Amino acid sequence: MLLFNLGCTYFSENAQPEKDLLATAGEKSLYLKDISGGIPTGLDSLERSLFLKDLVFKWVEDQALLNRAELNLNEDQKDFQKEIEKFRASLITYEYEQKYIRQKLDTVVSKLEVETFYNERPENFQLKDYVVKARFLKIDENAPKLKKIEKWITSSDPEELLDLEEYCIQYTTTFLVEDKWIQLSNLLNVIPLDVIDPKAFLINTKYKEIYSPPFRYFLFIYDYRLINTLSPLQLERKKIINAIINERRMNLLKNMRSGILSEAMNNNEVQILIK
Repeated sequence: MLLFNLGCTYFSENAQPEKDLLATAGEKSLYLKDISGGIPTGLDSLERSLFLKDLVFKWVEDQALLNRAELNLNEDQKDFQKEIEKFRASLITYEYEQKYIRQKLDTVVSKLEVETFYNERPENFQLKDYVVKARFLKIDENAPKLKKIEKWITSSDPEELLDLEEYCIQYTTTFLVEDKWIQLSNLLNVIPLDVIDPKAFLINTKYKEIYSPPFRYFLFIYDYRLINTLSPLQLERKKIINAIINERRMNLLKNMRSGILSEAMNNNEVQILIK
């Protein structure tokens, strides 16, 4: 028999143990202490009551399903001893491997290692989108010094680029002056510009100014890469570092397993009897 009962008294600091009983399923009982740790903090009394009610209903539902399954499956179908042993072995092995990795894995990757990985596997770093290095800003049409923006934004003089950055911070809310690669599609999402042929656009466009009241848009593209060409190393650096560390992890586990097996065989702890 399943029994369910719930009320706000369960949240009382002085609740009696028998009043903390939230539900029963056959010989099983669910108490407030069993699930109180799963209730988020910061809820008011009504929200807490509703959240607790959902937890209890879920527990009751699970128990009802389990009871029905117990009644409708034979003993062989309910015998999971082998699966349990296999699962336990997997958990223990996994936990040991993670402890070993935490102790032994070197996660420092040098610049040379990144560059070598990149240069030896160019086929892994082919672009699936157009990418650009660009400077961009969106500014109110009545902002001051508009005539200076073209000079600043297309300049290679560090002092003028600093003037541009200070100007953007002061007068704009949307701008890009950082020297980094971004996807062309992301850039075009913030510019009122309809680009039908991205490849032709990149080949033929360096500086562009767009007026769409009440804003002016200034764009300077100073480098780009096309789809299906080699992706810039700057874009791939994090991916490469993760790949190198993962490769180290796999080799570390492989060598650890091999070493343990060799030691166990030498100590006659295990035997391979098949010929």
